[in-house]
Amino acid sequence: MGDSITQGWDGHKQVDNPIPNELGKLAGFDKVENLSVGGTTMTGSKGLPSQVRSVNFADYDYALISFGTNDYWQQSESLQDMQNGLQQAINKMREENPKIQILITTPIQGWENNTNSLDQKNTMGVSQSDIDDMILSVARLNNLKVNDWRNNPIVTSDNYKLLLGDQMVHPTQATMDLMANRYFQAFFNGQKVTINQDDQPDNPSEPDHQPVVLEMASVSGNWLGTFNDNFQKIFQALVDYSTDDNRSIEWQKKDFKMLNRGTYVYLVKTFELIKQVVDEFLGSEDIYDDNFDEVNNSGIIVPHTLIVAELIEIANQNFKKLQNIIGSIQQSY
Repeated sequence: MGDSITQGWDGHKQVDNPIPNELGKLAGFDKVENLSVGGTTMTGSKGLPSQVRSVNFADYDYALISFGTNDYWQQSESLQDMQNGLQQAINKMREENPKIQILITTPIQGWENNTNSLDQKNTMGVSQSDIDDMILSVARLNNLKVNDWRNNPIVTSDNYKLLLGDQMVHPTQATMDLMANRYFQAFFNGQKVTINQDDQPDNPSEPDHQPVVLEMASVSGNWLGTFNDNFQKIFQALVDYSTDDNRSIEWQKKDFKMLNRGTYVYLVKTFELIKQVVDEFLGSEDIYDDNFDEVNNSGIIVPHTLIVAELIEIANQNFKKLQNIIGSIQQSY
């Protein structure tokens, strides 16, 4: 479900292979139904509410939601309106199919109407980054797999005139293929999907050895939000795979808009806790990597720097290590 970008409009014509079709091929789906309609939003006519009403989600295993571009450019919705429309759609999908896997993405950056920054507000007082943050918040609230295009974006200020067919919003066919491949990595860990026709896949909120994908943070993106998303995934995986049924981890997510002393203390304490919990876990369980070597130390580095670029580099190194460790934990069960 989405707008003209997922419908397959490149700014001049309808392409032969829209993003959902290419993603379906990569994931190995037998059938993909693209409900996207150009020019639509999370609340408007023919947009997300209409698209959700047009089908019965009991007939589907996966659903991808991709809105936000027109929500910003059309300047007719408040951020709360968008959030309400998105949440209502998710509620309806899960009412019709509690086991459906809902995937969601932020929109790529656009440069229409001489807009050059993700933080530039429209007449409703909403920026592209505001919409991205809202989508991430809804994804966290509903435990959805999410892709944030601000992290390692394909389309940037340096290349958008080449990668966007209209040099403003709409990707070329080649760019759509790149986007589909990114979704394949983010949502399916780059692996084809096997679906049991007698039983739809479990909801992502239920531990079922689903690969845990930790996103890499970027200075230009919402790196604090990415950190928190990864923290939640890490702690949840450690609880899910603990042999202690009463296992819990005392950690509370905090949201910050910038790096200050409070943010710094929060991040240091969180990484210290992760290192402690992971090392304790590896010390009490028999965990082996792909080479059948025992994993007994996390190798996590607690970042002690107020320089954002250095902090993100250390954190991303930790996230790569932790994704491998969690993968080894999953394979050992």
